[in-house]
Order: sequence, then C-alpha cells, then structure tokens
Amino acid sequence: MPSLLFPRIESGTARLGRPLEVCAILYLVTAMLAVSPGMAQDARDGSLYSRFGIGALQLHAGGQGTGIGHAGFALHSLQYVNPNNPGAWADQVLTRISAGFAYQSLVISNENKETSRLASGHLSGIQLGFPLIERKLGIALGFAPFSRVSYNVANEGTLLAGDPARPDTAGYRVNFFGSGGIQQITGGLGYRFSPNFSAGASLNALFGLIDDGRETIFLEGSSGPLFLDTNLETSTRLNGLSATFGALFSVQNVFAEEDYISVGGAFTLPTTLSAKRVTTLGQSLDRDTLGTTISGKVDMPWQLGLGVAYYPDNRWTVSAGGKFAPWTNLRSTIPLPGYDSGTAQGLSDVVQFGTGVEFLPAGTDLLAAWPARIAYRFGISWDRAYISPDRNMNIETTSISAGFGLPTLIPGARLDINMQVGIRGAANADLVRDVFYRLSMSVNIGERWFQTPKLR
Repeated sequence: MPSLLFPRIESGTARLGRPLEVCAILYLVTAMLAVSPGMAQDARDGSLYSRFGIGALQLHAGGQGTGIGHAGFALHSLQYVNPNNPGAWADQVLTRISAGFAYQSLVISNENKETSRLASGHLSGIQLGFPLIERKLGIALGFAPFSRVSYNVANEGTLLAGDPARPDTAGYRVNFFGSGGIQQITGGLGYRFSPNFSAGASLNALFGLIDDGRETIFLEGSSGPLFLDTNLETSTRLNGLSATFGALFSVQNVFAEEDYISVGGAFTLPTTLSAKRVTTLGQSLDRDTLGTTISGKVDMPWQLGLGVAYYPDNRWTVSAGGKFAPWTNLRSTIPLPGYDSGTAQGLSDVVQFGTGVEFLPAGTDLLAAWPARIAYRFGISWDRAYISPDRNMNIETTSISAGFGLPTLIPGARLDINMQVGIRGAANADLVRDVFYRLSMSVNIGERWFQTPKLR
C-alpha cells in the first residue's frame, strides 16, 4: 500500500481485555442508548419545520465529517469509521467505536420580529467498525437519527356561537406539538479490490414513532356552555428496510509527488415504510374518548451522494461533496402534515452541498507535541429541505462549522468537538427564520482487538 494513502495511525498494542477501557466503552454506549429514546419521544424544543412530513432530516457525518461541512463521501481515514460511504470501511486496521452527542440552541423569529428561544440535546450517532482483514475487508455497524420531530407552537383567537343577537364568546388557545422521529440502524462491509479501489454495501433498518397533537383550550371568561376543551393526538409507527452501495477510488501523484485525490459516492435504494397510525380524541383533555387505527405505507425516494477529497500531503485534507434525493417522488397513503397525497404538492427535491478543510500540523508524527497533533477543521454547507410551501418557495439552510480533533492520553482515542452556526428559512408571511447554534462532541476510541498470539 502507498504510505501516503495509508499512513501510520495512533494505536494501542493491547488485545481485547483491557478492562478499564472496555468498561468505559460499554458504559458510554449503554448510557446514550438509554437516554436517547426518552429524548426522541419527549423533546419539543426544536424547529417548527420538523412538524411537516416525517420530520426534519438529520445529517450524520461523524466527528471528522461534521467539522468540514458534512462533506465526507470521499474521505479516507484510519482514525474514523466513515458513516456516509460503505466503500471506506475497507480501510480499517483497529476496532473502533465512536459515540456523539449534540446540544442545540435555537432562536425562532417571524415577520413581526417576535422571537422564541429553545434548547435541546440528542444523540447524534454511534459507530462501530472492525477489520476482518486489515486494510482489505472491514465491517461497520451504526445507529443514528434519520429524521427528528420536535416542535411546540400556539395560536390564540376568539369564537362566536349561539344567537347572533346575543352570541356566546370564547377565547381559545390551540397548541400544536410533536415529538419522536425515525431512527436508522446500519450494518455492512467494505472490500478493497485493489490499492486504488474499494467498494461496500450496507443494509439499513428504519424504524420510529412520531407523535403529533392538537390541544384546544378555552380560556377563562367564556360566556357559554358550548365550549369544551379537546385533545386530538396521533401516534404513527413506521418501519422498513433499505440498502446503500458505496465506492471509493484514489489516485496518487496527481499535482505533486506525494499528493493524492480520492473520489467517492454512495447510492441508497428507495424503500417503502410500513405505517400504522392510532388517533385518539377526547374532551376536557381526556384522550380515551375515541380511538381509531389505520394502516398505510410511505414510499421513500432514492438518494445519491458524491464527493471528492484532495490530500496535498499528510497534514492537509480538502473535501467537497453533496447529495441529491428526489423527494417529489414521495408517496404516502396516510396523511402527512404539509403533503398533498393527490398532487405531491408541498414537496421539493433535497439538495445538499458542503466543503471544508482539515489541518493536522504534525501529520503522521506521533511523537510531536500535543498542540501539533490537534486536527483543526472548518467547513461550509448549504441544503434545501424537502418540505416547500409552494413550488416557488424553498426552505434553505446555510451554516458554517469549525472544530477540533483532540488526541487523548489513551493511544488511538480522540475527542472531537465541533461547533456549527446556521440560518434556516426566512422571517416573512409564510415562513419563520431559525438561527441555530449547535455544539457536538464525540468520543472515538480505537484498539487492536482479536489479535492472534504468535507462537515462539
């Protein structure tokens, strides 16, 4: 293998059985899995745009890709498990596990300059990868949110009923709220066919529960007996399977003697999610008055991601890429907020672009000073959401990101910290503007496990 394409990595020499580190890994994974379901189902402190469709789609690019603008389809790395391209899983040398958590502060504003400030945290993803044959055949498993529903908005008004000459009046407040989302578990392998080409495939299991509710409360001072508080809620359970195929091609000595460039892509097949929805309606905030159940399906579109990465030397990584998914092809036999099943209005094709750079001053020098072994990252990204008020108006997000990859006292382990600032939508008569500040942290640990002792 070319030394520049596959440089040395920080690695421990321990075999499976270092109890402190193994227990720390198991504790971290268990704690995050225990916390995540509660957050996914109860949190309502997110964007109002997550109310529509199946929720706001989530970007998961790992600790390295998040800091460089989610441009990770062509990244080669022995330090990270690439969650975006199964073709990169053939690079693995060590058994690696990473887990990340994200905290977001959100400021929502409308055309009247009214603002609301919200904050929430959630699990951003877990990745596990290990080699069956070093730098030849690797396996990866992952868990990450696919979409997220998290909103809470109120609307107030006055109703008139009864005799027009002496009408009953009632002030009311309608609360719209939702939580949950779709999760994704991924498992697959990558194989290196030659020093310059690798490919892989994964099977993706999608599942989740989305809760939407509408609570009508009549305020004090209502002058008639005709008005009763009501609560309408729907719980939609979704599940299905999909598959992703990825490839990675690399060439050395392109513009200089020791540089190389890699081109990668991943294609996800369309899938159909089975859906079961339970609707409950009650009076005086009692939801047990009426319950109905319907079944249906949601046809999800395919997705294509492409990227390119350039490595001038072992200190610099410059990456760019994007993805496309024709969400105008979405079809659902159950009603979805913001979607017209007859005309597919309210939908737009998803487009996302990102670019970024990573600088590691020490390169592959493992004996360099600690500040020189810190990876410094910067990125810019733009995307168009699949929900659109009309065909001439899109919901766009622009963000910048910066981060650090910090080496730790444990060989092969790094702590990644990334910060992201972005703007989504616009403050006008039809939309609101989201300004979000996101801090994400992930722990990435690598060990040489399953090593066969040599007989002397």
